[in-house]
Order: sequence, then structure tokens, then C-alpha cells
Amino acid sequence: MGAVNAVGMLGGAIGAVVLSDLITLAGWRAVFLGTGAAGMAICAVAFLFLREPQSPATTATTAPTEHIRQALAGVLGHPRICMISMVSLLYYMPVNVYAGLWGTTELMKDHNLSRVTAETAVSMIFWGTAVGSIAGGWLSDWLGHRKYLVFAGAILTGLAYAGVFYLPGDATMVSALLFAAGLFGGLEMLCFAMAKEGQSNALVGTAVAFVNMVGIAGALIFQPLVGYIADLSGGDFHVASTSVPICAGLAALLILMLPEYRHPDHQPGARAPRESVPAAAVA
Repeated sequence: MGAVNAVGMLGGAIGAVVLSDLITLAGWRAVFLGTGAAGMAICAVAFLFLREPQSPATTATTAPTEHIRQALAGVLGHPRICMISMVSLLYYMPVNVYAGLWGTTELMKDHNLSRVTAETAVSMIFWGTAVGSIAGGWLSDWLGHRKYLVFAGAILTGLAYAGVFYLPGDATMVSALLFAAGLFGGLEMLCFAMAKEGQSNALVGTAVAFVNMVGIAGALIFQPLVGYIADLSGGDFHVASTSVPICAGLAALLILMLPEYRHPDHQPGARAPRESVPAAAVA
């Protein structure tokens, strides 16, 4: 899951700078037509070559709409999944708001960076998230814990963004802090693992999709909210952007209220080393 997210983040990291340059050179219509054609080509390749493994949905006895309704009812009636969804929403808020919309504007206004330099700095968030998504998943599996890694990641993410907003520094320092913010922000991927663990196979897909939906839907709330705060403060994005570390801190507080479920593979002794095989037994 972390690797899949990492590949997705690479698109944001590259596109944050390249797409702007392409629009300047070729115009937005040509770029949008090109990206649309590329999307259709990827869709065709997936349709022709992607094969889905056996899943509970293929043997379901209920109609598709009824199956979806039952799965959603199971998710909405599960307090743990709902709490994880809120953590994901708050934890992913910096990517939705700062990396996705207001970051370049804030850096240009408050740090006096050029547009290209600001866009390059913001792209560091995506590069960091790509690394953090994989590293966080590996570290979580190695330690056998998720909850406290999400807590630490949210705190460190908030501190990194606070450093961007309140510490004096040049473009290099800002880029390094934003890379760190993305790196620690990559631990948000563990919310998906937490949502699926302990659930029945019939509910796993819906649980993961629900957490992702809530996290992405945060853009509908926070993007206009930050713009509204900036308008109220006379265009001061420095004030409006303070909501970014605040949301990361709230995510850290919420995750502490959630009991940790430890996967059977993560229980003490579950991964004990195998007994050595005598050399004579090896053919």
C-alpha cells in the first residue's frame, strides 16, 4: 500500500513543476488534451492486461447495490473505522491544502520566492511522502506497531510545517523542511492498515476506501476554509497556514484515544526465528 502511494506521489512531485512549464510553453489546452489522452491510454492498458484476483465480491449472493449498502452500514457503524477516518482527514490536510493549493502562494508572499522556486519547494512534499510511505510501512511491520508511529509522524509533520512558517530561512531550508514534512506525513498511510486489520474480508475493501474518501474529502472543507481565513486576515497566508500544523496536532491527539489492534503476525513471539535445519538434511 505504501509503495502504491509512493508511485502516486511521484506524479505530484514531477507534475508540480513540469506541468506548469508545459502550460507556459504549449498552452493549457494542449497540455490538458495530452494528459487526457495519456489517461485513456493507461485505462486501455489496465483493461487489457490487469487481472483481478479472486475476492469475496465474486461469490456474493446479494445484488451489487445491496452489497454496497451493507458494507457501508458496517463501516459507518464501526466507531474504530470512523475515528481512523477522522485521523486520516486531519493528518492528510497539509497535503490537501498546502501541497495541493496554497503552498506556492504562501511561499511567494511570505518568503519572497519566485514561482518556479516555490513550486519546486512544494514538490519536496511529494518526494518526501513517496519515501515516507514506503519507509513507514516497513518500519511499522518491523516494530509490529502502527498507532504510536502515526502519533509520532503527525507531531513531526506539524513541527516541520511550523518550521516553514515561523523559522527564517532561504529556499534550501524551506525545501528541506517541506521534504521532512512529506517524509513524516507518509506515515499517514498506516491509517489504511489500521482500518483493515481485524476486519472481515467482506469489509476490508470498503473500510480502506472509506478512510481514503474521508481523507481526500478534507480538501472540500479545508481548501476554501484556508482561503477564507486568508481573506479575513487581509491576504495574510502566514496566519491562514497556521491551520496546517494545528490539524496535524489534532490528528496526533485523536490517535492516542484509539486502542491499538495488533495483527497476529505482530504479537510477541509470532515471528520467532525458524529452527535451524541440519546441514545433513539439505540435499
